Parts: sequence; structure tokens; C-alpha cells
Amino acid sequence: MRRRPSPFAPEHDRLYSLLHSAAETIGKYHAYRAFGIERVPTEGPCLLVFNHSFATYDMFLLAAEIFQTTGRVMRPLGDRLIFKTPGVKDFANAIGVVEGNMENAIELLRDGNLVAVAPGGMFEAIRSSEERYEIRWDQRKGFCRLAMDAQSPVVLAACPAADDLYTLYSNPFTEALYHKFRVPLPMLRGVGMSFLPRPVQLTHELSGPFIPPEWTQDKAEDEALLMRFHNTCIQEMEELMRMAASHHHLPYSDNWENRPSTKR
Repeated sequence: MRRRPSPFAPEHDRLYSLLHSAAETIGKYHAYRAFGIERVPTEGPCLLVFNHSFATYDMFLLAAEIFQTTGRVMRPLGDRLIFKTPGVKDFANAIGVVEGNMENAIELLRDGNLVAVAPGGMFEAIRSSEERYEIRWDQRKGFCRLAMDAQSPVVLAACPAADDLYTLYSNPFTEALYHKFRVPLPMLRGVGMSFLPRPVQLTHELSGPFIPPEWTQDKAEDEALLMRFHNTCIQEMEELMRMAASHHHLPYSDNWENRPSTKR
């Protein structure tokens, strides 16, 4: 596919070129495919909601695919730790990542942007491989509140195979470090005993856009609306994860029903 012009400022054109080349190389390594790109609105606000793997780069493979197909630039919301880390902050800003707070997200959506968020955050990303393919959104209602505040369509994007890039081991050190300092430092391995990610096929399955309910200004009713919308998002995402696992011949699809049950 012909490469589209850079969507970034001129001083970041070289970085864009490098990132595009990296996405092409990584995409080939993982035989990357995305199903349902046409479900992403071609204009106007949209909240794209992901499951969060530790590797994370599956999100950027989809961003490259969406940009090449539609010309839309994804604006991911990043963890605040990114923006407290010198060097990492500058890189994130250069590629369009925005600090993930409600104020920034609302402004982006009201300006008509395609905004990406992974509600489970690093809490989901560093879970052990015994809990892979699970989403940890039960206490994460902020993305639903955001969609309702902005009246933005929501598109879900599931890539369960991203959890197979690495084996992550459960250990008290990782959990304590994250809960006390919000530093994600899991014990993991990829190919053999290395940190090279496994060459598993990565496949994204996208949902059709659905519109969140509108606030009624009645506190009790609004809380009930938020709860129902949140439950709907979780149920839809779990079904999408199953579809991505079963329909596209991913390595673990036959074992999907035997995975540990989702803990809510």
C-alpha cells in the first residue's frame, strides 16, 4: 500500500518515516491483520477502546492500518508515568500520545479526534500469563463516562493474541512495585529465555460503533445508565475477544473455553 504523507509537524517527519517502517516490519513479523477497519467513522469524534497487552505495540499496528486506510490519525491516551519520564515524554508527544486525563480526552473528542484508550491500563498489562486474555475493566468506568460526556461513538478493538507475545510470571515483587510506585516491572520471557517477542500472529477484531446513552441530570438514573453502559462494553469486549480467538485461527483459540474464568 502506498504510504500516506506524514500527519505530523515537519520536524517530526523523519520520526514518522521511521515509525511507519517499524510498523511495516513488526506487522510482517506477526503476520498482522485487522478486521473491521471500515467500522471506524471516517470523521468526527470516536473513542477506540483496546485491551492492554504488556507489549502495547499492537495498538500502534492498528493505528498505522487505520491511517493508511482512512487517513485518520489516532491520538492514544497514555499513562501519566510516561509524561513524568524525561525523553519518553518527548517521544510520546512527538508521535501524538496525550496524557490520559479526562480534561485532555474531552477536548480531543470535542475537536473531532479519533481517541484511543486502554481502560485496563498497566494493571491489566502486567497480569500473569495465567490470567491472559482477561480484561480488567470492572473498576474502570472512566472511559464510559468520557464517551457519555462527549456523546462520542465507541468502537472496541480486541487483540487477545498480544498476550502471547511474552510469558509473564506472577510474583509479589511486581505487584508491590506497581501498587506502591505505579512502576510496571514484570518478570517475563519471550522467545526462549530472551526478551524478543514471540512471532505469534496478531489480529485485531473491531466492533461496530455504538452510541452511549445521554445523561438525564437525575443522579440515581445517571448512575444506573453508566453502570448499564459499562456492563455492555465489558460484555461486548469479551465477545469480541472470543471472536478474535475463534474466527482467525489464533494458536490458543481451541483452548479459549478452558482459560481461567474472568475475575470481576
